Amino acid sequence: MAGTEKDGMSDDLADVSRNIKEFSDVEVDRALETSMQAISSSISKKMGIPSKLMQELNQLELDIATLSGNVTRKKAHLKQVKSWLREESDKDEPSSTAEVIQNIHNLEDMILRMQKITGVCFMDFQEETLKNEENLTQKHFDIKGECNGLEFELEFDTEETLINDERSEIDIKDFVANVPQDVCFELEKSLERVVNEQTVGGFFRLIMPYSKWESHRQKLLNHFAEKYPEFVSVYTTETNRTLTISNPKSKHGPVLMISWEFNEQSLDRVVPRIRLGVEGTQQLVDLDKMKALENAPENFELLIEEFGIERAVDVMINLIQMQTTETVQ
Repeated sequence: MAGTEKDGMSDDLADVSRNIKEFSDVEVDRALETSMQAISSSISKKMGIPSKLMQELNQLELDIATLSGNVTRKKAHLKQVKSWLREESDKDEPSSTAEVIQNIHNLEDMILRMQKITGVCFMDFQEETLKNEENLTQKHFDIKGECNGLEFELEFDTEETLINDERSEIDIKDFVANVPQDVCFELEKSLERVVNEQTVGGFFRLIMPYSKWESHRQKLLNHFAEKYPEFVSVYTTETNRTLTISNPKSKHGPVLMISWEFNEQSLDRVVPRIRLGVEGTQQLVDLDKMKALENAPENFELLIEEFGIERAVDVMINLIQMQTTETVQ
């Protein structure tokens, strides 16, 4: 009887061998599955194992094989991720002292370009942590710098609240902006609004164009005062700069006054306002049949639009220079 059982199992194994030889890789897997099921069935019958129990054992083996495959794939994926992170980390870390120095030079160049574009240069930066809890961080900042030569100092607190792992909210509190006194007078309303609204960005949007125009204004006024010392005088008030043009050789000649101030155009933005005023004796006004004095302010604005501020002012100064002592006595 034992010989018969062995012969039967040999026949089953021979069937498996034939299946492997006759089929492709995919078909081999299917043939193996079919053949193994046949062998398992044959063995279970010969060993007296109930078919239901054998099915459960087979299913358990399949489940174990599936879990083993999943674990293997997970390990391979984690290995790949670790390798990628290691490569990225290696890329970020400088490989030599020369590379560190080059990175520093690149950062310095970037800072210089930003200073050239914005005019903003930070001279001192102080940061202090007031509170550091799990979901709340409070800090105090003290920043000193200059923008196109205009010095400023900012103080404010920040309160960062963590909403979730990817999002947080930052509130600015107790914002104080210190600038020179003449700037305070000239930008009083705009500065007051920026501080009340606690907008640090709004301060820079306001001060950047203003400081640029103020620097340009000061250079032009000094330029004309130095170029035409006999005809030009500069008067400064808290909110205005005035260029006075007159001919000292003409007692009754007109006096031109070019005022240069700033107006608020839109939120956090100011623009220059340049106007021409004319003063003259009543006798001079009566003799002005062509209304040249009366129309001078409007014509001056047209000159600015056509030739720019410097050329327009030059034209006004030359007109006064051309007067002679023969002007109306």
